[in-house]
Amino acid sequence: MYLRYPLSYVDVVDLLAERGLEIDRSTIYRWAQTFGPELAC
Repeated sequence: MYLRYPLSYVDVVDLLAERGLEIDRSTIYRWAQTFGPELAC
């Protein structure tokens, strides 16, 4: 969602929390750094 929409990491954490997933924003940051380039292609 972060790569497709202009959401902050905190917004993504909040969206996931609504769905029952407790994830830290640094995890989202690392995920975006790791998989972002692959998804951007």
